[in-house]
Amino acid sequence: MKLYENINSDKERALLVSVDTGDFDAEVSIEELEELSHTAGAEVIGKIIQKKDRPENATFVGLGKLAEIIAFCQNNDIDIIIVDSELSPSQQRNLEKLTKVRVIDRTMLILDIFALHATSGEGKLQVELAQLRYRQSQLTGAGKALSRRNGKIPQHIDLHHYAQHKPIVFQYKLTVSFHFFGSIANALNAITVVFT
Repeated sequence: MKLYENINSDKERALLVSVDTGDFDAEVSIEELEELSHTAGAEVIGKIIQKKDRPENATFVGLGKLAEIIAFCQNNDIDIIIVDSELSPSQQRNLEKLTKVRVIDRTMLILDIFALHATSGEGKLQVELAQLRYRQSQLTGAGKALSRRNGKIPQHIDLHHYAQHKPIVFQYKLTVSFHFFGSIANALNAITVVFT
């Protein structure tokens, strides 16, 4: 599995979720998220917005809205939940565990769109590097818990080490690629500044 394939090429049935804190126009934002979802190849089945002062630390939405989301997912064969905000690692894990549906946030969706349109080897490496950097914090600290999950990730894999060192390998590959082609050497510096 490549990291830059978050939305399958088959139309996945998506539920969009947002928390309206009053800091931005949630209706406009979720409409933009719907367009992004279509661009990534998802079929949007529904949208749920909850008005709250701030997102819940554990589940992003309140318990009542969570129950509504779970029921909607079960009744509509939802494949993926796309959240119109950046999720913490624990929020994402908790939502996936409770809904039994894959969950991504707006940032991962945008990175997925970049991946769909990346044609060159360097472009694909840039997207994968960006995704690894974004996921690094989610893997770091979760290594021990993940290594014991149903034998899906062998215990001998040190996810903390993986999260810390795999981006460096891709950054090195990008450096070699840019050096070899000699055309966008300054782009690597921009990428390094953005992702560090």
